[in-house]
Amino acid sequence: ARFGPELLHRLDRALGRAFEGIGPLRPTAPIEVVRAFDGPTDRPEAIALTVRELLGETADLLHDRGRGARVIEIVLDRSDLPPESVEIRLSRPSRDAKHLERLALPRLERVHLGFGVEAIAVHVRTDAAVVHEQSVHGEGFEVDGRGGAAVGEMIDAMTNRLGASGVVVPRLGASRRPGRAA
Repeated sequence: ARFGPELLHRLDRALGRAFEGIGPLRPTAPIEVVRAFDGPTDRPEAIALTVRELLGETADLLHDRGRGARVIEIVLDRSDLPPESVEIRLSRPSRDAKHLERLALPRLERVHLGFGVEAIAVHVRTDAAVVHEQSVHGEGFEVDGRGGAAVGEMIDAMTNRLGASGVVVPRLGASRRPGRAA
């Protein structure tokens, strides 16, 4: 009587005498955004604008789920050639549309469009939880608390330009000259 009926019910569930239902974890649907053109287009401006819009929609979907993309695949469905896929890997989860655009658009400029692109699809292949950081307010100005995010964006840009094997691990280097200390 001192602990109430809940204690006995929990003991019965622990010993297997009472039913304890388990709710299944259902996988979430993958994030995919697709845009089809009325006909094939070979204009790089139209393709870049469409990719910007699709990455913006993808960022909104990631924001709604509280997730960030780690691997994004952009597929260009070409009219006369097999589909071309551009994969973007990120060093940390990101849902910043501008950052994703800065990584994707230079890679898309190198893609052979053939007679035109009929559709563009953006797939988030791998996502992860986003670590939330609070910004710090100083004397009359706001100090951006993006120390780790800025380093991550720099690593992503270098990996995008130099290749995956070109950037391995960032390290601070000691030097006697103050300008070269890091």
